[in-house]
Amino acid sequence: MNATSKALATKISFGVLFCGLLLLSHTLNTGQNLFERVDGLIYDVKLRIQATNEVDPRVVILDIDEFSLQEASEGGEGRWPWSRNRLALMVHQLFELTSVS
Repeated sequence: MNATSKALATKISFGVLFCGLLLLSHTLNTGQNLFERVDGLIYDVKLRIQATNEVDPRVVILDIDEFSLQEASEGGEGRWPWSRNRLALMVHQLFELTSVS
């Protein structure tokens, strides 16, 4: 090995060592061990590969807007939390409208 290749090998070794120490420091600071982080990353990639862009018809989003939170005298349902009877009626109507059971 000549002097140039030794210097290059030394720089690469220090770079790899620095990256390893940086990874170790980050892993210790997050409270997770390296294997949990790698497992989480692999799981994320697996979900992205298997995910589809199709909408699941069983998922329904119910938006409770400002008008719904107005007092009953103003046409709304009133302040949150609503009574169990009101929520049960809302869920029942939602099931009837969406044909989900």
